Amino acid sequence: MEKLKLFSIAGLIVYFAILLIVVFRTRKNKDIEDYFFAGRSLPFWALSITFIASWWGAGAAISTADLAYQDGLSAFWYYGVPALVSTALLMVFSKAIRRVGCYTQGMMIEQRYNRSAALLLSIMIFWFMTITAATQIVGVGQFLSMYLGVNYNLAVVGGTSIVLIYSLFGGFRGVVITDIVQFIFLLASALIVFGVALYTAGGFSAITEAAIQAKRPKFTSFFYRCSDYMVYVITFSAAWMIQAGIWQRISAARTENDAKRMTMLSLGAYLPLNLIVVVTGMAGLGHL
Repeated sequence: MEKLKLFSIAGLIVYFAILLIVVFRTRKNKDIEDYFFAGRSLPFWALSITFIASWWGAGAAISTADLAYQDGLSAFWYYGVPALVSTALLMVFSKAIRRVGCYTQGMMIEQRYNRSAALLLSIMIFWFMTITAATQIVGVGQFLSMYLGVNYNLAVVGGTSIVLIYSLFGGFRGVVITDIVQFIFLLASALIVFGVALYTAGGFSAITEAAIQAKRPKFTSFFYRCSDYMVYVITFSAAWMIQAGIWQRISAARTENDAKRMTMLSLGAYLPLNLIVVVTGMAGLGHL
């Protein structure tokens, strides 16, 4: 067990070191546009991956799988449906968002209204992003402290420092690079866990049979608890559609057509990615 712990720590150190090396080896940011949008030079598929990674991460996957174990297929309404709805709406407005040309939403609001309105929006974005970042920092701290057996405060400082370094020095380009690397690892892990879970459960038909034996006949119904999840659909979709980080990814597209293609690719990916997570959670019932 001690060797496994040391091996895990060494693996994480190497992984983070590779991320930082890649970020520092990318060309330096020349101006504000280069820092915020990577000079609008990135291909649409790279922006699509960082778009997907913004809403499909380890935390979302774990919470969705946990709900799927309890509620079955209808748990897709918790995270999958809001992601599809908000991305579909963003796809409709993607060309208009790309056309705005402002570095931030605050600049856009100031041009349309006044500085006071822009200041109010900036305060709201700061408050939202602070809470969001705080929850992610807590998650990183808990994961590293429990998995590696290190002090929680040390885990928080270490994880946060790495994110700050590649964000500060790499700018948006650094964020995209790390998102792509992390997405590849997460996708590979999700597919492996999905395959193993479904195989050991005996397939989807065995999950259905286990649900019947457990007296949960609606476990495989997509609309079973959709009304209970509707509050998530409405609030998540509304909040995500105006999320500043997502607008940044759309604004960073080379052209308006690239912005549209980027959101279309993301929309097509969210359906299977979230279904994989839901079915993985459902497979747990087949192991009882």
